[in-house]
Parts: sequence; structure tokens; C-alpha cells
Amino acid sequence: MNGCKLCGSERVGALSDAQQIRYKSFRLEVDLAYSVCKACGREFVATEQIRKNDQAILAAKRHADGLLSPKEIRRAREVLGLTQHKAAELFGGGRNAFSKYERGEIAQSGARQVNPR
Repeated sequence: MNGCKLCGSERVGALSDAQQIRYKSFRLEVDLAYSVCKACGREFVATEQIRKNDQAILAAKRHADGLLSPKEIRRAREVLGLTQHKAAELFGGGRNAFSKYERGEIAQSGARQVNPR
């Protein structure tokens, strides 16, 4: 973690608080990280905390939408005996889709319902 850009102190502590966010018709509670300078009291969010916060928010949205977690996607792909590349060819989502799904960088799309004719 970096030092405080306001006062230059290296005495910075990492904290997190549960925050409520609105998503569609849901109210989701997500633990979000931030930093506080113990010298001057400045609160800020470090770059790595932003990345982790984004992943936590995405995970909460994925859960609210009833989608698979990154571990569940990987487990299902492996049970089917598919590489990430082959899974992307079969299910769609683009060349690097399964790699990103399994790292939790993006959420997969939900299944579309097809109306029979």
C-alpha cells in the first residue's frame, strides 16, 4: 500500500465497511475496502482496493442474478472435459471469455428464454 499523498506519512491503515448498493430491484450489502492515514486522517481508496472492491461488487451482482461463481464455472468446464478455448467456442462469449469468468473479472450472461413457436 502506498503512503499518504497529502502528508507523506507511511502510517496508513486498511479498513473495510459494509456498504449497501442498489442493483436492479435488489439492495446488496458489500464489504468495501479503503485506507486511512493515521497521521492526518485522510481517507482514500488505493488502486488495489479499487480492483478488489470492483470484484466484490461484481460477485454480489452475480449472486443476485443467480449466476455461477468463478469456481463453479471452472468446475463445470473441467467436469465436461473442456479447455477454456473449447468452452468459449461451444457456449459463446468470446475467445478469452472463460478465462475472465474463472478469474471473476466479468460475469457471464444469464440464459435467455426462447419462446417455442
